[in-house]
Amino acid sequence: MQKRFNRLSARFGIACRAAIALAGLIAAPVFVQAQTFTGSIQGHVTDASGLPVQAVVVQATEVATNVTAKTVTNEVGAYTVSFLKPGVYKVIFQAKGFKEEVQAGLELQLNQTFRLDQVLQVGSVSDSVEVTAKASEVNFASPEIAHVVGSEQLANVPELAAASRGRSPFLLAKLVPGVVSTSSNNSNINNFSFGGGRPDTNEILIDGLPTTNPSDNTYTFTPSPDSVDEFKVITTPFSAEFGHTGGGVLLATSKHGTNQIHGSAYNYFRNRILNARNFFSPTVPTLKQNIWGYTLGGPVLVPLYHGDKKTFFFVSEQWVDSHSGSVVRGATPSADQRNGLFTSAIKDPLTGAPVAE
Repeated sequence: MQKRFNRLSARFGIACRAAIALAGLIAAPVFVQAQTFTGSIQGHVTDASGLPVQAVVVQATEVATNVTAKTVTNEVGAYTVSFLKPGVYKVIFQAKGFKEEVQAGLELQLNQTFRLDQVLQVGSVSDSVEVTAKASEVNFASPEIAHVVGSEQLANVPELAAASRGRSPFLLAKLVPGVVSTSSNNSNINNFSFGGGRPDTNEILIDGLPTTNPSDNTYTFTPSPDSVDEFKVITTPFSAEFGHTGGGVLLATSKHGTNQIHGSAYNYFRNRILNARNFFSPTVPTLKQNIWGYTLGGPVLVPLYHGDKKTFFFVSEQWVDSHSGSVVRGATPSADQRNGLFTSAIKDPLTGAPVAE
């Protein structure tokens, strides 16, 4: 009886430990890191004599949302503020015994490491010195060759309609040096070669997530140009985090809400009235295409909760309705010819000359 009780106690103990371990695995946070699409600001902080200043509070604030990220400098005066969305930032440096230094108008691009070194001046923290930050034309953080297509280009440069998918913002990648189309079809991103690589080895990431079909590595998702903030084409050499590519990678980031409610609505149309007649067609082929949609973003405002400076939303939808006809040119036999009666001469449909018997 005692042995049976001991066996039951041992089994119960094992079951309890297994349950506790399973509960720990479920409750433990799971970190899944995608390819980085956010940017960072880094640099060194020194005093007027060039010596590093430790424990300086560095605060980076996005102007559009007032979202703030903070860090402090280490013993050699170095700092890094990571995981920042593309946008305009204001960076504040604060340290005891020094004046407050403010760098305003810092424009951070997609997947960019912005180098910002700061020299502090002796004085009171209540004293503030504000200057306008200027981006360096030299990339000191990475040897990659990259080009950013920003929101201004996406909004103002005409975009081709990629068949039934509607307007494709990524067709503007053709403007980037090192990107060419491997066929005469310039409206298909799957025909683009990045940095000399094969088109089926490109990697396209939206907000850090891959959007290519794993079966044949073709691109299958086309966002609305009004929903894309900017995108960046990187050709070799690039970071090891961007694997799964032979020649280059395209990074895109979607727009996000701000403290102000904003939106847009549009309808792009094409029809036969605006088109010319095909040379070989007696009439203008049928064409009717409508691409319409909207965007809306802002702070989350619900009863008992105001998301100003904290929680934001952005939504975008687009629909495509396309109907088109085509001209097919060919020669058809007459009624006598279909019955085997060739009483009239057979003529060449291109020249009209009789065909020799």
